[in-house]
Amino acid sequence: MEHGSRAPGASTEALDREIEDACARYARERVRSALDDFRRGRGRPGEHRPGPMDGAPGPAAEGVPAVVEAVREHRVATLLLGHDAAEADRPVWVGPSAYDIAVGRTEARNWGIGRPTEARADDALLRACVAADSEVLVVPEEATGPAGGLGAVLRWNP
Repeated sequence: MEHGSRAPGASTEALDREIEDACARYARERVRSALDDFRRGRGRPGEHRPGPMDGAPGPAAEGVPAVVEAVREHRVATLLLGHDAAEADRPVWVGPSAYDIAVGRTEARNWGIGRPTEARADDALLRACVAADSEVLVVPEEATGPAGGLGAVLRWNP
């Protein structure tokens, strides 16, 4: 930092501004980098993405069903939440474990969740990602994020 000082009477205002600016730059760069990784992993609509199964998706998930599956399998490196995510309040079904999450009640029971409870998608995904030590980033309004406002950069593909 250019303005740091231990001298008696030194003002911390310039140092505080410099730290605040550095933090803001880092946050902008981290979101930009994660969105770049997401776009590369998602590919372009209709793009052929060779993988273990011909046409397999890249290391990104978009939308509630895909992100729920990735969270359940502990594959989410970075959860991307749009500022005004249209799918954020979509209902999902959860159980006592942070990874007990399903798109529907029947699916939850099929996964062994005995008494599933309805929850908001963003809340349930955030809970699971915190438990998995995944990064969570809020995509600012001015940035183009995942469709529906929910997406993820994955640790690996299935």
